Amino acid sequence: MTDDAPDGEPRPPRPIATRWILAWAASVAAVAIVVGGLVFGLAAMPPVPTASGARQVETLTQPVEAGEWLKRWAGGESVRVFSFEGLTVARTPWSMFGQGDDDCLFVVADQRIGDDGSIRGPIYTGCRAGSFPATAEFLVGIDSPQQLRDRFGDGTALQFVLDGDVVGVFVGAPVPSPTPTPTTTA
Repeated sequence: MTDDAPDGEPRPPRPIATRWILAWAASVAAVAIVVGGLVFGLAAMPPVPTASGARQVETLTQPVEAGEWLKRWAGGESVRVFSFEGLTVARTPWSMFGQGDDDCLFVVADQRIGDDGSIRGPIYTGCRAGSFPATAEFLVGIDSPQQLRDRFGDGTALQFVLDGDVVGVFVGAPVPSPTPTPTTTA
């Protein structure tokens, strides 16, 4: 059997059926989709969980009177102050030590506040950034008020989260650490 026509002329090539052209185009598209998915899947940013798993232990809803030093230092009458286990937790209209110009938190141990309003020791602050709430967090330690240490223990992570006019208090798992050394103040 030959490819010649009955009169001895070579036979013209058969046209390729439309269905084969469509099948070929579909297979190329499928390969492109699979390769694109693989590249995206391998190059995509790995997710980082936004939740810390901390549990809420209290909501600070009852403000206390702000001291004159805090009103002078942190924003006048708009300061909203709460007391929590030997800490002063204040909502301020601006940041004292960083970025932000509204809805900020300020946390300091009562024992570190002098009669003149001076503060000796750590101050924890944070401000709202767009849709992220103002937060302040730290580890309970030797510089923390005794009642805070008694309730949570050294090495426990605490987070304060501003939510409108109230502050949520969250506690994380204790972080093992070496024996702390006291901070000396002059």
